[in-house]
Amino acid sequence: MDYLPPVQAQKTKLKAQKQKSQGRLPDYKAYVIPLRLEERPKGYYLLAEVYFPSTNNTNPYPYWNSYYNPYPSAFLYGSSASMNRYYNTPYQFNSPVRNSDVRMVESVVVEFTPAGKAVRDASMKFKEVRLPALEQTSDFGVHKSDSVLLMYKKEETIFIQREHDVVEEKPEPHEVKIQLKSSDDLLRNEEDFTGELRYWYDRHFYVWGYQTIKNIVQEEDQTRHVFYINSLRLE
Repeated sequence: MDYLPPVQAQKTKLKAQKQKSQGRLPDYKAYVIPLRLEERPKGYYLLAEVYFPSTNNTNPYPYWNSYYNPYPSAFLYGSSASMNRYYNTPYQFNSPVRNSDVRMVESVVVEFTPAGKAVRDASMKFKEVRLPALEQTSDFGVHKSDSVLLMYKKEETIFIQREHDVVEEKPEPHEVKIQLKSSDDLLRNEEDFTGELRYWYDRHFYVWGYQTIKNIVQEEDQTRHVFYINSLRLE
């Protein structure tokens, strides 16, 4: 409950403890969406994200299409391709108007035994991430020491957090800037709401997005728009 204000978190915990002492299940509610289940030799890892929908959004299911369907493929049927956020580049004149409808709060990974018993979890708070619709924001990998590594992309920065070997120590995320192609390049803008970071295979991830870059050496055509895909390797 680190994403709640301290006073509200304390009240929620006390209420849950009281209900538990009375033999009742805590009635705390949160918006949580399960995203990826990974099977490993020792069991399973489930990735989920906590979010808050906008109070101005009258649709209780804040997905991109107007019908309730939490799967991205919903746009492949019965809707115009021009309305798909990945169909339009951010440099086209017909790019859709986007309003922040969802506040992404936290990424959570839970480890389960083969029998389905939860044995541990790891979480990472998002740093002021707001999206026009509910979409996967983060992803995770499992280190060779079985520690969980969580990552997400925000504009030109990748946030990375790895579990400590000492359980009592609280991990802190660190930031890594996405590298440009040349030392003569200067990042002018990283397009919001476009691009993502995803698990690929083994210990590899990939990240993509759109950037506006200025070359400080060239005398002509200094500014260019770039679509990039970078690979990341978990060490």
